[in-house]
Amino acid sequence: MPRFGINPSRGKTLDFEAPRVTVAVLTFVPNLSGYFQHRLEVSKLALQSILKNTEGAYELLVFDNGSCPELVQYLKQLHAEGQIDTLVLSRHNIGKLNALWRIGQLAMGELIAYTDDDVYHMPWWLEKHIEILDTYPNVGAVTGFYIKQRVNMSSNATLKWARELKRKT
Repeated sequence: MPRFGINPSRGKTLDFEAPRVTVAVLTFVPNLSGYFQHRLEVSKLALQSILKNTEGAYELLVFDNGSCPELVQYLKQLHAEGQIDTLVLSRHNIGKLNALWRIGQLAMGELIAYTDDDVYHMPWWLEKHIEILDTYPNVGAVTGFYIKQRVNMSSNATLKWARELKRKT
């Protein structure tokens, strides 16, 4: 059947501007028993902490990696309420690396603030991370996660850099 007329959107420009940051959350709660018994509540708390403690413009992208119906329903509700900007629901668990790859493809922001669904976000968490990136433009990644094994290595590298900088000035 042929179409009649012209698409009313043709020739119009969008007033949409992508936010600088995409906050991306990967969720996975396959069931509500055993190891995952309380995981639905944990995931809800993590998402609520982002919504409550993130200032400024950002895209909230949630990729669900094959979760139980209870979490999927909750995510759909947040999306319908406009609290989640982009929601991807995978019927199957495609693995973390594949999900991260897809998040990278879908994110609109130039910066991706990635988190798992079991992290509580404190007030100003995103602003402080962005402040570090803006202050030190050669930094490739910023994390709020304490990685014990890396502390000595990164501390020694930072001290070496500071000593070299001091010698140059």
